[in-house]
Amino acid sequence: MTSIETEPLQAAAERLRQAGTLRRPCGPVRELVGPGGITAAYAVQRLVLELQRIGGEQVRGRRVVVTPRGLDGEPLATEPVVGVILESMLVASGAQIPMSRLLQPSVEPAVAIRLATDLGWPATDEEIRAAIAGVALAVDVADRRVDDGGATVVDVVADNASTGMVVLAEQFVEIEPTGDEVVEIGLAELPGVVRRLTGGDLVEALSWLARAAAGQDDPLAAEEVIVLTGYPGARADPAEGDRFQAVATGLASAVATFTATTSLHRPEEASA
Repeated sequence: MTSIETEPLQAAAERLRQAGTLRRPCGPVRELVGPGGITAAYAVQRLVLELQRIGGEQVRGRRVVVTPRGLDGEPLATEPVVGVILESMLVASGAQIPMSRLLQPSVEPAVAIRLATDLGWPATDEEIRAAIAGVALAVDVADRRVDDGGATVVDVVADNASTGMVVLAEQFVEIEPTGDEVVEIGLAELPGVVRRLTGGDLVEALSWLARAAAGQDDPLAAEEVIVLTGYPGARADPAEGDRFQAVATGLASAVATFTATTSLHRPEEASA
């Protein structure tokens, strides 16, 4: 890209950075991203990440939104989108999350995968399965910095795929996804509303992510935490005092409470 083309992308990145710093939603950035579309939106995402790294942040993983949706719940795109999970975004089950830290949050149950090895592209299904060290439940907290009910997928991608926080269960379980087994995940607060995932779903999502990450010259690395979210099913908008518990048979639950105070702890002790 030329310097003329990068100027509006830098302006978009700065708008999003300020929204996050000031905890004040900003206007849409798609008019700054311009005709570059999704590719340019990911460039904005990387510019914001660069600023956050300068500020001392570290990358802990990726967050794949399988079906990105608008505030009205309607799909924005048919392809998944991906954001980056930073150290400050990843907390352990039982965390008390201050609402003052969030702008426009929503929560849903998610599956987290810890990688045992680097995962490049191309990769066979067997190589993808071998790269999975373990699986855990999570409460995925999406958070929109763009204040626009009509946000497009370009706004969402530039805004780090609306990645807010990830509340991770305390234990990863070793599995060997074959494609046939079914896991039903949900929120205890929304009984009867579940997401049915198979081992094949996990492999398919990791395959897409490995290809996309390699295409951006940022391949997946060992120990990264990959969060899969955005499947149809349970979703809620949290308020101060709310408690949400992600549940599934055979997996330790993940619990998030939304408060006016902070009691965050990092999941370094979680084991596979």
